[in-house]
Amino acid sequence: MTRFCKQRDDYSCGPIALLNIDKFFGRRVTYKDLPRYRKRVRCEKKIGGTATRYISKVLGRAGRKTWPAAKRFLKNGCIAVQTKRVGHFYLMVTNGHGDIGIVNYCNGPCALHVSVQRASQMLRHAYRTWYVSETPTKRKP
Repeated sequence: MTRFCKQRDDYSCGPIALLNIDKFFGRRVTYKDLPRYRKRVRCEKKIGGTATRYISKVLGRAGRKTWPAAKRFLKNGCIAVQTKRVGHFYLMVTNGHGDIGIVNYCNGPCALHVSVQRASQMLRHAYRTWYVSETPTKRKP
């Protein structure tokens, strides 16, 4: 079971999402590595976080999938990064049993389980969604 890092401030949701993706895919990273992730996506407190364009430079182009296709993608051990219109980044993952979890969603707990219906609704209402099947640091530039 992956132990995800929680966002401890009001502006680091993008770098935390990237850090948690790397944790999910087995890289040995901790919260101490966060400054490197912040630098990578130009996340600064004075500008209020990370612009979507910098996340896209790391994760590639955002895409759309139907809920059945997205569910199959997640069950294959992959991850979805979503953003709301206000610019908050969070992850959608599955565990080994097929349960759907949300990581770093707003100011709640670090990770929580959601129903299939709620996950489908969150996917439909996401502003942008990136589907990630490998750790972003191993992707070709």
